Amino acid sequence: MLSFATEFERIIEDTDRILWASFLAPAGASQATSGIQIRFPRKRNGEIRVSEQEARFALTGQLARSQLLYSVETPTSLPSSRTGDSGTSGLVDVTVYKPDGKSLWNIEFKAHAFSEDREARLSTHRGIEKLLREPAPAYWFHTFESVENSTLANAWRAFQADVQEVANHLSREKPAAKTLVFHACALRQRFSVEQELWIDPGGSKTGVALNVPSPAYVVSRSRLTSFETKDGWKFRRPEMF
Repeated sequence: MLSFATEFERIIEDTDRILWASFLAPAGASQATSGIQIRFPRKRNGEIRVSEQEARFALTGQLARSQLLYSVETPTSLPSSRTGDSGTSGLVDVTVYKPDGKSLWNIEFKAHAFSEDREARLSTHRGIEKLLREPAPAYWFHTFESVENSTLANAWRAFQADVQEVANHLSREKPAAKTLVFHACALRQRFSVEQELWIDPGGSKTGVALNVPSPAYVVSRSRLTSFETKDGWKFRRPEMF
């Protein structure tokens, strides 16, 4: 029997694979890959609509076929520190549990490029805060319809800055140290990258300072032409499975 960690890693791999195959077969098209049922719908103007929900449903569909348990829109055990309302809990998109009920991962799903728009940044901050304040390890699953050579570098820089800002904000609360995984899935170029961080806002040092280099890769139109597995980055492509 697979370990729980190995089983979850396989579920992430299957989720990537499902998203890549589904992107090639939007709603109304013939099925591109046997067994892949989820579709990216089209807008009225004919463009494919990509959101965070496709990844969420693909992942929970794989969880339903595993020995792991899960809940959706899981109320946080602590109220949000930004709302000012001590009775208001946040909602984690998906929580994964071992068969004994112990939390394995809290997962947040996002899509599209990071934005400097105030509301978009607040949404990102709220998602990161929920993950950092809760005791379970944290997983950030980000879907990109398409990437250029600078896209993930910019996204990773923004994500680290947001994590650092939120962690420093929470430092007085001394939340539990935890693993935080950043996972980015590029649909058109058909690859994903993943980085694991150790976050300890309540540690002996004041706040958290992050300076992990961005993933090294080259894309040309709809293809990943080269990548380097360095600085802790993992790359996944369909031909690896």
